[in-house]
Amino acid sequence: MVSSMFQIYAFKAIDKPDACQEFVRGHAEVLTSHGITKLTSLDYSWLDDPNVYVIAVTDMLSNEMVAGGRIHLTDLMLRTALPLETALASFGDGVSLFVDQNLEVTKKKTAETCALWSAKKASGKGLGALVCRAMVVRAGVVLANQLGIGTLLTLSAPWTVKLSQNLGYRVETSVGNKGTFPYPKPDLLATLQKIIDIDALAYATETSRQDIYSLRRNPVQQKLETYRSGRFKISYNLEL
Repeated sequence: MVSSMFQIYAFKAIDKPDACQEFVRGHAEVLTSHGITKLTSLDYSWLDDPNVYVIAVTDMLSNEMVAGGRIHLTDLMLRTALPLETALASFGDGVSLFVDQNLEVTKKKTAETCALWSAKKASGKGLGALVCRAMVVRAGVVLANQLGIGTLLTLSAPWTVKLSQNLGYRVETSVGNKGTFPYPKPDLLATLQKIIDIDALAYATETSRQDIYSLRRNPVQQKLETYRSGRFKISYNLEL
């Protein structure tokens, strides 16, 4: 029996200002509930940035946004700072140098999946926070092909490191303390991770790889997903 229905869709931030405002409210509420009030991803200048894309998870019955994330792009032509570069600037210029090197080597865009959040109302529907975030990260990997991305980065909280690695991410040990930084608070450890083999996804689990390949072939589809004792109907629209 299907317990809930959700839609996961992606859009260019400047194309849907109302949806972006809903994203902002949901993200801010989640961070505030965890006592986090100072975070670079709460800088709302991205609302007018043509190089930002939003991934949203919506409860199809209430039409409420219950989770989401963003993808920020940079390239050699228009070298803007990614949110993680701004966030980690106080630790030196190693991260920015690493981004520069990736841009030079790949000659493609480098992007960051960031601002992952999921509201308590999603858990109330039976869909756990980590599962919501895993779906958003997976969607980001799917979109990387459409956006011409050569390297995909993410700054993972301790509870999202493993789920990102299941999708093909690996720790970038050349920066920070073997890839880790005390951010956004001294008692929290963030880990910088990357995917450089966007096409092959050699480090992803087989199940994750096949799920991503399926969504690349058919970015608009419906799937039944199982989490714990619940089954969820997920409607994907990842065609930009």
